[in-house]
Amino acid sequence: MLDPCKRARKFRLTPSLIKRFENQVERAQRNLGGPHGDCWIWTGSKDKRKRPYGRIKSEGHTLLAHRVSYFYHYISDPFGFCVNHIHCDNTLCVNPSHLNLLKSIADNTKESDAKGRRKPLIGINHQNAKLTDDMVRNIRNDRKTGMTYFELAEKYNISYQYAQRVATRQVRKTVI
Repeated sequence: MLDPCKRARKFRLTPSLIKRFENQVERAQRNLGGPHGDCWIWTGSKDKRKRPYGRIKSEGHTLLAHRVSYFYHYISDPFGFCVNHIHCDNTLCVNPSHLNLLKSIADNTKESDAKGRRKPLIGINHQNAKLTDDMVRNIRNDRKTGMTYFELAEKYNISYQYAQRVATRQVRKTVI
């Protein structure tokens, strides 16, 4: 799935977009107190992520609701930048005082890591993983007993290059 910044589209704030946006926002849903006020919860369409973001259509394109909110309230086009939730960390919040403009995807990733929102997908947790930790150990042991990379590749249904990288600990370094 693409990062929201990569999927960002240029858009225009039309009167119909503003009206539809306003009709799908429920203000003061969550009491945070403090100087930033309460969350404004998006009640319209949501995407299907584990932590969903609000969506709204405009001119045939799907836009993220918090990006529209930032543009609407700050009259600043966030195209090419990431809009981040800085105070509430609620993906459905569109309160402009809870949003911040970040310069790059790298900044967004650093912010996400700092808040503990991203779990690195390494080893068996990675969506493309073909080998379990036990299989990695077996590959390394089989290589020590003299199996070639081609034999390992055939046995474990992987490429010989990947078999070599696993056996020499260039990948899956966390497996002991």
